[in-house]
Amino acid sequence: MGEFEKHVLEQAKIEVEHTRSWPTKILAFYVAINGAIVTAAFALAGRQTPVALPSSAKVVLAVAIFGMACWVLFLLGKNHRNYLRHRNLQVCYQIAHSEELVAPYEFPPGWLTLNKVSLVTRWPGWSFYAILVCLVAVLAIIAVCKG
Repeated sequence: MGEFEKHVLEQAKIEVEHTRSWPTKILAFYVAINGAIVTAAFALAGRQTPVALPSSAKVVLAVAIFGMACWVLFLLGKNHRNYLRHRNLQVCYQIAHSEELVAPYEFPPGWLTLNKVSLVTRWPGWSFYAILVCLVAVLAIIAVCKG
């Protein structure tokens, strides 16, 4: 294997690992931000002399939460497609060298199959994050509007 191939494969490996870990980081920040907004709204409403948020503030917060949810869903989709592209790069190398690799190793079925770069490819793997983003957004908007 040449130096260029080695470099490309190493970069693909780094990107695959990065794109696997990134959704949990995005989700953690997203939930923390929404948690802070909801906690502040409840804290104001739960004081001895409650401070009610004006309707305009509730609308602004609800729109901000919704906008942030859309942004996070966009980032998750972009990240998923990048993961598939970098994984396909690894698969292309494995296909090109499959005769060398298949002899000593028994690959699982579908291991050497290229993935279509699409949001529906491997949907169950990343839909968990998308569903959580939607759930947190709905609950945060309800909490802000009721608080």
